[in-house]
Amino acid sequence: MPAPRPSPGSVAAPVRDRRGFALESTLIVLLVVSSLAVIAFAGVITAIRTTATDYRNTRVSYAAEAGAEAVMAELEGNLNDGLLTDAELAALTRPTIPGFVVDSFRAAKIGGIVTETITDGPFAGLYSLTQRVEIYSSAVDGQRHRSAVIVDVKAQAIPIFQFAEFYNGDMEQYPGLRKDILGRVHTNGDAFLWTNGGSRVHFHDVVTTPGRVIRKQKIAHTALEPDCCPWVYNAADVPVALDFDSEDTPDAATFRAKSEAKFDSRLMTNAHGVDTLRLPLPLGVPQREVIRPREAGDTPEEQETKFAWKADMYVTVDMTDLRPHNVVCTGGSSDDHPNITVVRYDGGVVPNTTDKCNIFDFDWDQFRDRFEGRWVDAMTVRIDLLRTWALGTAVRPEVIYIEFKVPAGGLGGDEDEVDPRGDNPGPANGRPFPVLRLRNGSQLHGPLTIGSEYPLYIHGDYNTVAKQAAAVFGDVFTALSGAWNDAANPGLPLPHGSNMNQNFSMITGTGQGYSGCYHHDPGCVNGGGILVGSMRHLEQLRVSSNCGFSACTYRWRGSFVSLFSPTIAKASNPTPPSCSTCYYEPPNRDWGFDPMLRYPDSLPPATPVVGNVIHTGFRPVY
Repeated sequence: MPAPRPSPGSVAAPVRDRRGFALESTLIVLLVVSSLAVIAFAGVITAIRTTATDYRNTRVSYAAEAGAEAVMAELEGNLNDGLLTDAELAALTRPTIPGFVVDSFRAAKIGGIVTETITDGPFAGLYSLTQRVEIYSSAVDGQRHRSAVIVDVKAQAIPIFQFAEFYNGDMEQYPGLRKDILGRVHTNGDAFLWTNGGSRVHFHDVVTTPGRVIRKQKIAHTALEPDCCPWVYNAADVPVALDFDSEDTPDAATFRAKSEAKFDSRLMTNAHGVDTLRLPLPLGVPQREVIRPREAGDTPEEQETKFAWKADMYVTVDMTDLRPHNVVCTGGSSDDHPNITVVRYDGGVVPNTTDKCNIFDFDWDQFRDRFEGRWVDAMTVRIDLLRTWALGTAVRPEVIYIEFKVPAGGLGGDEDEVDPRGDNPGPANGRPFPVLRLRNGSQLHGPLTIGSEYPLYIHGDYNTVAKQAAAVFGDVFTALSGAWNDAANPGLPLPHGSNMNQNFSMITGTGQGYSGCYHHDPGCVNGGGILVGSMRHLEQLRVSSNCGFSACTYRWRGSFVSLFSPTIAKASNPTPPSCSTCYYEPPNRDWGFDPMLRYPDSLPPATPVVGNVIHTGFRPVY
């Protein structure tokens, strides 16, 4: 039907062409979409650039932190006796981080050295000589992104005699009878804890190792002991059986949870991230260097660590310079005698010739050591005469080092059963076997540390009257009772000993284990059931006429530190395993940690320290 026409007189509405409007709308929509796309693209580009920048900034931040960590690691090597010198800090080397440049770094001491109690980590409760250090490190990458951090650290020097027992190698605890250790124990190796019947070890304090704890005898490497467990005491001093170890519980989190639940984490291993504690000697220098004599090539680190460099009295027994006895000591026979010299490094006077030879009394083939199987050439230090002389001087020695200079032919000693003292005294075949013996030492003149790198003997009671802070050191240690007689028949039956009471901390060699040798070494014998590692004897002490024909008692208080295997004395029992009475019968062992050592003012002179460096703070620099 056609559309109606407008009535006459009316005006018709104009008809608009909408095709142009649609084109405009389309263009506008396209423009808006394009704009949004451009904005979105720009946002993506910005996000990518921001992400890349954040990534680079994060990487360079980690690089700056790595530079600070490298400086901190170098500080550990410079930690000596709790003292970081300005020269050592200035000599720190610039860290090298692949892909980055550490363009600025420095380490500065904050305040002085303070004695403080460690509050965190596996060594919490010990005290340290602490130096705070602030490390600044700035790093830049190839696109010039830069970051800087400041790390706060504590350089902790922990006096080693705070430990009841400290082992640098593996520790093996296999006591012949029940053994109670009342102080802290640390080993830098694995801890082998083996029991048999009543021969269990009881740890009353914290035990730490960066290695593993293994409930096996190290020499066996076989099944667990037949009757379970050593004991670890919890924080309430309640003994709890150690019925798991690092082998049956290898997962670190599980081991930590068990230790916390059973012992309040008083047994800590590599599962807890325990650090190795070492003397601050240069890398590659064995820990035995601490007892070695002064040498021209000693580094500053060695000089700050070795007893010989800390000594204020240095005694040299020169067996390469033999002179008539009446020349060296202005009296006596004309028999050959090593030249003896005494030097003081503290400004004190030296003993005159008479006092020198009375205090430092040397004799060839002085007595026979049946464990060693030879006669020994003894430098006997008469502590009572040293005390009388020292009390008459203005400056009393506190650290005495005895150096033996031996002929180029090396060590020997007369190994015949016949007493060689009837011969013209002198080194057997030109090959002596020197040892150091301390005698008449019930009262010291004051705090005293004394020793040498050769075997050490203490004859009779030591440091029992007006007890002083005292330490000794040597290749191995042998205790001789007051009843010991050098002239007694050195063969069987064994001479009868007497009760002993001795107080000192010691550094000596026992090998990696309690029984006194490295069990993997060829020819090592574990002593046939007799424990000879930490403290040796040469007498009948189990049933002695001097102790009412019953067992004598050896009471000792101090700290026992084993840093090396013996290198001069024999490291294991030289007698056949079937021989249980060839060289001694054991006393009642009343051995214990001296609680005096828990206080800084009661440490022996020149107590070595083991170094530890820890983070205490971290902050970025903007």
